[in-house]
Amino acid sequence: RLVVPIGDYRAAGGEPDDRAVFAAFDGSVPRAEAEAAVRAVVEVNPLLSVLTQTELQERNKEQLDQLLYIVYAMLGLSIVIAALGVVNTMALSVVERTREIGLLRAVGASRRQVRRMVRWEAVIVSALGGLLGVGIGIVVGAAVRRSLADDGLEVFALPAVTIAVVFVAAIAIGVLGAVL
Repeated sequence: RLVVPIGDYRAAGGEPDDRAVFAAFDGSVPRAEAEAAVRAVVEVNPLLSVLTQTELQERNKEQLDQLLYIVYAMLGLSIVIAALGVVNTMALSVVERTREIGLLRAVGASRRQVRRMVRWEAVIVSALGGLLGVGIGIVVGAAVRRSLADDGLEVFALPAVTIAVVFVAAIAIGVLGAVL
């Protein structure tokens, strides 16, 4: 059984609020035997746990997945808010331009042409909003990755399929908003 006095622990660089202690095996004892010995020492305290490197990676992956699900939920809410914004913008556009639409109808524009004009305006608004959102998201993502590089976030990967789906959904929501 290995017990390290708190003074020795602090002298070795440990802090009182440390949440993790890592152990490396030197190979003088079989890994399974050393791991079993460490688990036996730790099991007397229910607040402590022993994790292998793979188990630690899995735990960290689960935590990141939960964070990713939260981000996707916020993305979904932002899409709903954006859809309401597009519908509101298009409704105001039509209401404020009643005289212009009436004049277009008076000089020969058909209802179909007026609807097409409103739909294209919605597509343009949605496409610009989608482009700005994707562009800002990429820039912010790169900045966050760069700021967390020292904490182990070293890879910046663009999920092209997700970005394309969100962009197409933005345009589809714009068209749906124009139809409504």
